[in-house]
Amino acid sequence: AIAPYIPIEHTTQYDQTVDYIHTVFGKDADNFLKILSCENHALKPDAQNYNSDGSVDIGIGQVNSVHGVPARYLYDWRTNMDISYQIFKSSGFGAWTCSYVL
Repeated sequence: AIAPYIPIEHTTQYDQTVDYIHTVFGKDADNFLKILSCENHALKPDAQNYNSDGSVDIGIGQVNSVHGVPARYLYDWRTNMDISYQIFKSSGFGAWTCSYVL
């Protein structure tokens, strides 16, 4: 089960995102942040990357459209992180192109 997220007062969205990643990913958070430093270094929730195969990577976690999640949900950074965690649990970090940084 995922622990409840309690935001810290007076922080930036970037700081809240990093904190949430630690809450959701637990002991694997630092590795996911390494991957994100390659995939979406600024942790922009509106980031999009169009791939040569026609798929699109969306949001902070660069969730690929092949996973079938409607884009409108992926622009919400918390939802994006929750889905990223589910992808990690089912496929490991290899689901991200930048997993080579580990």
